[in-house]
Amino acid sequence: MNCSEIVELSALTATYGPGVIRNTTALSESCLRGYWSASKCRMNRWGLSLARYQKSSEKLGKEWAHAQWHAIVPTMQEVLTSEMLTRAFSAVVCGHDRLHGHGEEEPIVQSIYMGHLEMRYRVLQLMVEGDMGQTDTGIQLNHLRRRCERWTDLLISYMLQTANVAEFAFDADRAADFAENLQRNRNDGVAQQSWNLTLASLREAFRHRLPRGTSNADLNNQIAGGVIGCFPPELFDSTGPLETLWVTRMESMADDAETMVSELLMLDEVSTHKLSGRLRS
Repeated sequence: MNCSEIVELSALTATYGPGVIRNTTALSESCLRGYWSASKCRMNRWGLSLARYQKSSEKLGKEWAHAQWHAIVPTMQEVLTSEMLTRAFSAVVCGHDRLHGHGEEEPIVQSIYMGHLEMRYRVLQLMVEGDMGQTDTGIQLNHLRRRCERWTDLLISYMLQTANVAEFAFDADRAADFAENLQRNRNDGVAQQSWNLTLASLREAFRHRLPRGTSNADLNNQIAGGVIGCFPPELFDSTGPLETLWVTRMESMADDAETMVSELLMLDEVSTHKLSGRLRS
């Protein structure tokens, strides 16, 4: 799954979010765990890539940083675009947990949300440090950031009539304005048509601006599986967009939980060795 598909899933998550929030059934614990594990592994990969680039830039100088800038840009693009899904899914899960009082779902997605904010901060640091942000690629990255923020606020606004999840918008006031416009359309009886046009505009906004490939396709697939697994079965009808766009993909994915656990254990072992070294010194 690449960045464009993540944007698509973000839109579907917001579209079906109100229905998921209102559903009284507890969300799948195994799917939430899978979402958490895959998201943690992906953030660890991002963190290692960003840290390697930053440390090498400091050591080898500006010329090296310029030459290797193109290699880190796909990671930065993925961090920015996938935050749309992180925020949309966090809004759905927190809205559901708060409405029905389960109390166990929100901490899982909040943990990932906070971790993603840290990754975003590190990306923004790289964008403003030195003069890389003034390059054509840096300017394009900044445009992508702004585009992601605005569309995320629109997606969050679609759920505000169902639950108070405005904290997952980048700009709560802007999301509230979007929600007010959506409410007017609901009163006019053209809600579905208006929203369909909105989603078409979203797809077009990102269609030719994102890389087709990613080194994290495996984890993106598993994250998507965790998200879709939390949707009620009745949403998976034979003609709806979830069926046509995602069910076949989810059914064909191999569950690579062993790889994720191995990565987490390896990183934990590295951290333990570092801590032991500090204590000995």
